[in-house]
Amino acid sequence: MRRFFGLTLAAVVALVGTTHAGIIYDNGAPDLIGGNFSDTGFPNLVADDFVLDPGSNVITDIHWFGGYANGNTLPDDDFTISIFEQGAGEPNAVALHELNVGSVGRTNTGNAIFGFDIYEYWVDIAPIVLTANTTYYLGIGNHTPLSSDNWFWATSAHATGSAFEISPGSPWSTLPHDCAFYLTD
Repeated sequence: MRRFFGLTLAAVVALVGTTHAGIIYDNGAPDLIGGNFSDTGFPNLVADDFVLDPGSNVITDIHWFGGYANGNTLPDDDFTISIFEQGAGEPNAVALHELNVGSVGRTNTGNAIFGFDIYEYWVDIAPIVLTANTTYYLGIGNHTPLSSDNWFWATSAHATGSAFEISPGSPWSTLPHDCAFYLTD
């Protein structure tokens, strides 16, 4: 009986442990209206702000949406994900975390913007613990090998805006639309 109870308790604990996984921040799905180039071939790096709630401040998985213009072909991806702290209402010049994740999961959503296919991307990462109720910026850039297929980050229906820089350390400028992404734990 003790062994059965111990196994049952272990199974319940394992199930409870998996119920906490889920979306901890949702910046919206693609609005199918536009996108912001975030590719070294363009060149640009786009970053969008987010704030995590207490108890939901550990990121282990990142999902985002985008596509390839102008050729609409699938190049080899080489993504870099950056998390910036906020300074003076914009991302700091130097990233708090920078992850060179290379090629990531990618699936066609069946949607398009101006004839360019929209893909959902995802990557599992080592846990990143951030301070709750603090503004950070998620930067996602791709280093596609072909100049004819610059990667763009699809915009979402949120209208609070995002930021971009032309080269690392250059001043940030604002964009009118948010980017489509969500974070999970």
